[in-house]
Amino acid sequence: MRYRINDQIVFQKPPGGPLVPWLTGLAESLKTQRFPHQTIHVELRRIVQFSEWLEHQQVELSSLSPADVVQYLQTRPLRSQQQGSRAPLRRLLEYLRSEDVIDPEEPAPPPTPAECCVQDYVEHLRKQRGLAEDTIVNYARQARNFLQHRFASGKVVLSHLNADDVIAFVRDETARLPSPKSKAKVSGSLRAFLRYVHVHADGMPDLASYVPRVASWPMSSLPRAIAADQTQKLLKSVDRTTPVGRRDYAILLLLARLGLRAGAIVFLTLEDIDWTAGTLTVTQKGARHSVYPLTEEIGEAIADYLQNGRPKSSERLVFLHARAPFRPFRRGSDLSDMIRYRIDHAGVEAPTRGSHQFRHALATEMQRRGASLSEIGDVLGHRSANATRIYAKVDVVALRSLALPWPGGVQ
Repeated sequence: MRYRINDQIVFQKPPGGPLVPWLTGLAESLKTQRFPHQTIHVELRRIVQFSEWLEHQQVELSSLSPADVVQYLQTRPLRSQQQGSRAPLRRLLEYLRSEDVIDPEEPAPPPTPAECCVQDYVEHLRKQRGLAEDTIVNYARQARNFLQHRFASGKVVLSHLNADDVIAFVRDETARLPSPKSKAKVSGSLRAFLRYVHVHADGMPDLASYVPRVASWPMSSLPRAIAADQTQKLLKSVDRTTPVGRRDYAILLLLARLGLRAGAIVFLTLEDIDWTAGTLTVTQKGARHSVYPLTEEIGEAIADYLQNGRPKSSERLVFLHARAPFRPFRRGSDLSDMIRYRIDHAGVEAPTRGSHQFRHALATEMQRRGASLSEIGDVLGHRSANATRIYAKVDVVALRSLALPWPGGVQ
């Protein structure tokens, strides 16, 4: 005998377990959040499996807890089954809590003294320095690691820090990192934190100068830029008849044509687009704003996404996830999976799988067309001329005339 939920979702046999009375309400909740019918069907099927497991384990619904979910997932034989069940079960618990069926989620433990210090630092980075969210996450992680390295879970007394603590942390932290670049980031992040506490903490000595400098040669290599023909191949490979394709195509255009950072694209709002003036206002690092021309190509792509691809939402950020509940992206790194998938799917020959190669490609092309380093820096939103100097190395033809002849000629 078949079992129906809301006269739409059909099971071949009546489901069992303590969750059955709540399946209809959960289906309605998911529908309200605009989950597709097929997704709701799949999620309910996974929840029915969980319900039957609860019955077999003799778990009462009133005592259901996240620990039961963890135990259930461990019984799933395939990793894909575990991953496919996590989100549905998380939404199930949220629904049952909202209906007062199970106890509210246990409050998070109070933050450690180190975490309290880091929270204040994060607010400073976000509000005073206007750093990108990815940068804030990295800076906060190193600050937290440093304080835990020195004080463990005990009381944090910043005035007790000394040069030996700084040197010991950098030595231990960089010992496990593979590349000079990642090691240099540890030093840079710690130096920024020590400058902050020197200014904001009473009796805190200035320890930033004691941070060891990790050997790094940022100008030792050429920028890794994707070739122009490969960029065109990538753009042509996107299926623009689908909502996801329209979104991804618009994002790729902003990367390729304007050289925007992924973080700037993620936080682009509807108000940043001036359709009348044909401009796009972009928030750069340090909360600075740059105005870019909204070219016909980019404007048409964004308009196509907004009219035919973007889910209906009260969110003011332009780009949203394509799956319910259609939340906005949280940080620039959220675009990494999409970019990687598009490059692999198109069979593009690219030096990396990240977004920065498009900025490098734009800067390289501008330099070859005669743009000055200052003009390139303005387009890329660089605050320092040092960040743009590396593009002086890409014009091999011009540099060849400056090269001295090899003594004795070519052998």
